[in-house]
Amino acid sequence: MKFSLVTPVYNMEAYIAETIRSVIAQEGDFDLEYTLVNDGSTDRSESIILGIKKELETGTLRSGARNFKLSYVKQQNQGMYAAINNGFSAADGDVLSWLGGDDKYAPGGLQAIANWFSSHPESNWAKGLCGFIDEHGKVIREGIYKTYYRDWLQKGIYGRETYFVEQESTFWRAQLWRKVAPIPVHLRSAGDYWLGIQFAKHASLDSIHERTTYFRIRPGQISSQNAKYRGEQQSIMPKRSLTAYKVRLFSILSNKIPSLSPVWHVLYKCMFPTRILPPETK
Repeated sequence: MKFSLVTPVYNMEAYIAETIRSVIAQEGDFDLEYTLVNDGSTDRSESIILGIKKELETGTLRSGARNFKLSYVKQQNQGMYAAINNGFSAADGDVLSWLGGDDKYAPGGLQAIANWFSSHPESNWAKGLCGFIDEHGKVIREGIYKTYYRDWLQKGIYGRETYFVEQESTFWRAQLWRKVAPIPVHLRSAGDYWLGIQFAKHASLDSIHERTTYFRIRPGQISSQNAKYRGEQQSIMPKRSLTAYKVRLFSILSNKIPSLSPVWHVLYKCMFPTRILPPETK
């Protein structure tokens, strides 16, 4: 199996080395091509990337993958999703994903994903556990297993009416990407939300009980700009369905008074008799 991974980089000098090294450190029986796309950074990101690339070329740094290739691409500032599209344009791996320039993979994360796709040939889209780290790399919270229903994904419910699909822990087969790519470059923050809706038209999202990724929470990141993200979601999401309104109502009530969890359990089973309780209400 071969992974094609992309990291879009824009002024990430404080974090990019940790991100790159977390990829290089992945050990397993797989090939790995890793493309870093510099989206017009004005800080030291480029010199840090080239420094690590030189370590690989001279043999002072080695990857744990069966075969490893690091590529570096530089473009004028066009936005994160233009960088991601660019990075995947020449990808020839079996399984794809992108990792933010301040996030990182958990040890053994890629091998867990490789094991999943190897043993589940019918699966085209899978998600591991995504934990959270602070700006200094300290673990704030480990990832929680979450269930994703394909029809709810198609309706754009996740990340809007209930919990998110944490993109950095999702992986997909190359043929699924080719069915929907590229991500619209006018999007600046909610391209992951768009991608989830598009993927769900062709595949289910399988969740696995394996730690794969850590998302960094830090000041100033794009994902913290809630109003902008919500605005882009508004332009992307399908017309709100009755199911979406029911999920929103349940989420508001259960989050507002979490101490009444037994009540919410009963209410959820009445509202969604065929669905599993959300992880935060268990």
